Amino acid sequence: MKQFIRLTLVLAFVAAAAAGALAMTYGATETKIQEQEKAAKVSALKGIFFLMKDVIAKPVAEGNDKVMAIYMNEGDQTPAYYVAEGSAVGYNASVPIQILVGFTNDQAEAKKLLEGYADTDKLPAAGEKGFYIVGWKVVKSEETPGLGEKAKDSKAAYTWYEKITGSAKDPGPDLRTDFQRQFSGNKAPTINLKVDGGTLDGITASTYSSRGIVAAVRNASKNLQDALSAGK
Repeated sequence: MKQFIRLTLVLAFVAAAAAGALAMTYGATETKIQEQEKAAKVSALKGIFFLMKDVIAKPVAEGNDKVMAIYMNEGDQTPAYYVAEGSAVGYNASVPIQILVGFTNDQAEAKKLLEGYADTDKLPAAGEKGFYIVGWKVVKSEETPGLGEKAKDSKAAYTWYEKITGSAKDPGPDLRTDFQRQFSGNKAPTINLKVDGGTLDGITASTYSSRGIVAAVRNASKNLQDALSAGK
């Protein structure tokens, strides 16, 4: 009987120790994952607002870090832009595509805020206002390597010489892909792929992933407007 009790205590101790070790490992892993997610979002912010030297982001509502107000200068009372998280299913139905999307302030003159981000023919008319897309970056996705995952690709739009010389008016390379650049200057409800009756070229051989990006941008737009409405 004593041996049985002793064995039970030993097993209980081993189980408790294993549970404690597992909890510590989970806690460390969870912290690392959170740090990686935060780093991915910071990188995405810089990729969206590449014309800004410092991206000053603050939550639009306390406790909601999925929708942020972007300020040009520390101390500004009115945000110039907004950024919101969005997600949607692409080709890989088990892992939704997660992105950050930048928008202009709907109360500000969109033309000025989009200069340098959108092509000239995409700039709104002078005085035009609304939630126009500045750009977007993937935070997390597990689409098909070499196909849908090309949504993560970045390439310089400037020449090597321009990147070396730079200037006060040229902050550096535009690292958006051709696919990403198409979104800038549009409003989320109006975007669609050409195969679906819109104007955007999808990623080659990746229609489902391209549709997922379009849906994620629209989802981000909805999240932004919901957050702003809740804050009023």
